[in-house]
Amino acid sequence: MIKKIAQLGMFPSMLFAFSACGGSAAPTSAPQGLAAAAEDELGAEVTSEADHCIMDIEAHARQTLGSDPALEGETPMMLTFHNGLSDLDGDGAPETIVFYESECGAGGNCWTALYLSNDGCPRQVLTDIFSGAEVLETQSNGVFDVELFNRDGCAGAAGNITTYVFDGESYQSTDGIYCECPYDEEDIAGRDPRCPAFE
Repeated sequence: MIKKIAQLGMFPSMLFAFSACGGSAAPTSAPQGLAAAAEDELGAEVTSEADHCIMDIEAHARQTLGSDPALEGETPMMLTFHNGLSDLDGDGAPETIVFYESECGAGGNCWTALYLSNDGCPRQVLTDIFSGAEVLETQSNGVFDVELFNRDGCAGAAGNITTYVFDGESYQSTDGIYCECPYDEEDIAGRDPRCPAFE
């Protein structure tokens, strides 16, 4: 089943969070056939296998996400497509995020794959577990850097923030911080500004 999420704001500083993760109801039907949805609405059709383009993003995501050892070989049955990460690679087309909704868990950390549109030749450039992504103003090799957040309790205020940069082939992690759960005003005052707000 495919669930589409409305496109969010433009980058930079656009925050994407998996609002559908962690306790949301499963979609009861797809708006059209899976192949048609992947090809017509999400631009999954690829120009040439010789260029290592992804011919079918849906099929590729099922194979990729299902190969994670944490899933014990289970084939993902519910994928959610989100194409609101605007244009990371400068080709004028939005990128596609696919996440395995039934594996998001209570914290909303979803096993996720990111595909660049890549001038009509989609490529998978990142696979990780996270609950949200922020597009930064900086670029590496012509592609915008991103920060991924992996929640770790404290009502979503605690967790890891990791910066990823594009090395020409895929996104690679560079540095990160851990956001502790703030217990008093002093903790809040000393909190890294990149950490989620806590009230």
